[in-house]
Order: sequence, then structure tokens, then C-alpha cells
Amino acid sequence: MSRNLALEIDGPEARALLLTAAWQVDKALTIPLPAAAGDETDDAARQAVVECLSAAGISRAETIALFARADVELRLLNLPPAPESELPGLVGFQIAQELPNFDADTPFDYLPLNDAPGQPWRILAAAPKAEAMRRVRSICRDLKLSLNRVVLRPAAAVSLVMREKPELADKCCLLIEAFGPQIEFAAITRGRISLLRNVILHAAPADDPQAAEDLIAQLRRTLVAVADQERVETVEPVVLIGAKRDRDALEKRIGSATGSPVMTIDLQSKTASERAWHAVPPPDRERFAALLGAVAEEAEELRPAFDFINPRRPPEPPSRRNTYVLAGLAAAAVILALVVFNWLQTGRLKAELSDLKNKAAAMDKEIRAADKTVTAASEVESWLQDEVVWLDELRWLSEQFLPAEDAMLTKLSAGSTGGRRELWLDGLASSEDAVAALDRGLNDDSHRVAGKTKSANPSDGRYRIQFRSSVRIEPRKPQ
Repeated sequence: MSRNLALEIDGPEARALLLTAAWQVDKALTIPLPAAAGDETDDAARQAVVECLSAAGISRAETIALFARADVELRLLNLPPAPESELPGLVGFQIAQELPNFDADTPFDYLPLNDAPGQPWRILAAAPKAEAMRRVRSICRDLKLSLNRVVLRPAAAVSLVMREKPELADKCCLLIEAFGPQIEFAAITRGRISLLRNVILHAAPADDPQAAEDLIAQLRRTLVAVADQERVETVEPVVLIGAKRDRDALEKRIGSATGSPVMTIDLQSKTASERAWHAVPPPDRERFAALLGAVAEEAEELRPAFDFINPRRPPEPPSRRNTYVLAGLAAAAVILALVVFNWLQTGRLKAELSDLKNKAAAMDKEIRAADKTVTAASEVESWLQDEVVWLDELRWLSEQFLPAEDAMLTKLSAGSTGGRRELWLDGLASSEDAVAALDRGLNDDSHRVAGKTKSANPSDGRYRIQFRSSVRIEPRKPQ
């Protein structure tokens, strides 16, 4: 099954090339159209094309459609100097002023005719007619075709001419295609289209002498227009496409009338070994010339001069995708580094924790032994804090006691009862004042007179007071 399709609808017939996936010609079809085909409101032509292609097994194919010059509005625009990236906007604005039915949905494309930096632009702009676009889209919809390109037929024919005659690339010449009474002129300047015209005569020039004269008159006008537009003295050669024997008389007549050299590109002389031609019968190759030119461009992935599906557009802004990718990779690298660092750090801390646990387990016995020692030491310390050094207490008592002329002890007792340490004093004093002074001397931070009694002593004239006191020894405060 053919995977690609090239389609052209032109007046009384439609032409189609069924193509392989590699854009090699598999079969050529000529589809006669009903007489009503000239009426664009009639669906008869569209239906005839759909039925023929469906019978040939064409469905869901990648499709190139060719539009004749009559199906396209052309304008030559002169634009001020501007960067090439701004041309799509400038051309769109200017062509909207030139075409009355142009709107935001109208496709258009353009071809720069000069590329001198800093110079005004000469632009050939083209927009397909709405009815032609509706017709081809309807056919594609009915057959489930994918419309990849819509190109201008004269431009595709020029592409074929430049392949066949590359020596014309440096010249300003004129291509003539005759489809019965319909004539298309295409001026070629330095390998690019510079002017397109179409003329419909009352008859085919090859069959009617008057039609041939009318063709020559139109040719002269076109040559003058091209020479004036391109600022050249001569436009030559004039190029015809067709069988040499069929075009010989017309070639001589044009050469004689215009004085310009004329050449004919004879497609019938192509051999069957040339893959682009072997599936097209030689008598039909003249009519399939533009289709073959468009297919050759597509096979070589060359951009056509005009493409109304993929027109020239402003360049896309620089993509920041690589920047975002690099930023994402950098962020991922940082996150990965943090994860690895945390993993290593966690592993190190776990190892340290395990080592400390082992050391702690090994020290448990020492800790238990130390606890016993600490407990014993605490008990000894507590005992030492509660112990009374009685010699120190006796020394203290002797230091605090009154002189012998004021008081004397008759009895001294010391001991501990119920956790209390006390000194019991029995003695004689010279006066009550001496007893009071003794009490004051025996009270300090570590000693307190807890109980005392006193009475008169009539038996001794020197010591007239008899007393009994209890001195409580307070526990020493921890250092």
C-alpha cells in the first residue's frame, strides 16, 4: 500500500502520484473531473477525486497538495530594511492591507527576492484562496489523509527545471507551462521565482494559430515586466516543458517573434531506469512535471519556495531547556551528595554509638564496684561528720571557761544519747553575773546551752552560786 500522496487538481482533471514511504513514485493517476468542476460550489469534482483515490487504496497517507497560480493570490511587496526574523510580521501586516478577504486565519507564505543586508526587502507574498483550501481539506478529511504541505505548482515546476538545467541558476529566464488554453509564466532569477502570471487563452496554442499569437503577445508583456522588475536588459532563455517534437513549432515561433533563445525540457526522453520517472507514462510526464518537482524536494527534505501549511515563521526564542536540565542535574547532584553525606555520617555515628555501648557494657562491673566504694565512703563520711572529738571539746571548754576566781567545776560529764552529744557541767560561781558570762561564752555556732539551773551556796563565801548546765554540741556542717 502506498504510504504517501502528491495531489494536484487542475481544471478538467486531477493528477496524483502514489508514493512509497521513501517518496519513490509507485503509480501515477489521472482523474477526469465532471464538467461541473469549474464551479467551486459543486462537490462533484471533490467526490470524483475521493472515489478514485479510495479505489486505489489511498487512506491515512502523508499528503502534498499543489495549487495552481489561479488558486493563489500573489503580491510583490517592498518593505523597509529590517532583520530577517521580523519579516513574517511585516509581510503579514502588509499582505492584510493588500488582500480584501485576508483575515487572521488565512495562511500565507513569502519568498524574499533579495538578501542584501541593510537594503529594502523585495518580497513575493502568496496566500491561497479560501475555496481551494476548503476543497483540499475536505478531500483529506474524507480519506483520513494527513495534509503535510500545500505548495505552489509553478514553484514546484521551477524546482524541477533547476534540477534538469542547473546551468540556469545564474540567469534571469522565463518558464512557460501550457495546460491546453491555460498558460502559466514563471520568471526565474538566480534560481528563485521572481514573478508568476497565468493567462487563459481561447484555445490551446499548439492547436490554434490565433491562440499562439495571443500567447506570444502575453509573452512579450511578461518579458518586459520581468526585465523592468529585475532591472536586466534581457530575459533569456525562454524555457518550455514538453515533448521536443510537440513543442518544436511553438519553440521556433517564440524565438522568431521575441528574438530570445528558447529551450525545451523534454521529459519524455527520461529512461525507465530513472526511479523518479519510470512509473509515469512518457505522454503524461509534461502534466506531472510540477508533482515530480514537489516530490523530489520532499524526498531530499528541502523546503519548497512556498508552503502554506508550514510557512516561514519568526525564529523560536532560544530554548532554556538545556539550562533547566543542567540546573536540575546540579540540584540532583547536590541532593545526592547530601544523601551520601548523611548516610556516611549516620554510619559513622552508629559505629561510634555501638563502640560506646560496648565500652559502657565493659565498664558496668567497674561502675558497680565503684558504687559500693562510694556507698561505703558515704557512710564513713556520715560517721565522721557525726563523730565528736572529745579532747577538742575539752580544749574548747577550757578556753571558754571563766577564770578560777570567778568559777570552778565540781563535776564534768560527756556523752551521746539519742544522737545528741552533750556536756553536763556542775560547778560554783562567784556571782550570778559570772554564771551569765559563762553561759554567753558557751554559746557559739557549734555549741548551745540547752538547760541550766542555779542556786545559792551558803557553805562557801568565795563561790556563792551553785549552777548546773547542759551544753549541746551541734553537728558539724558539711564542708
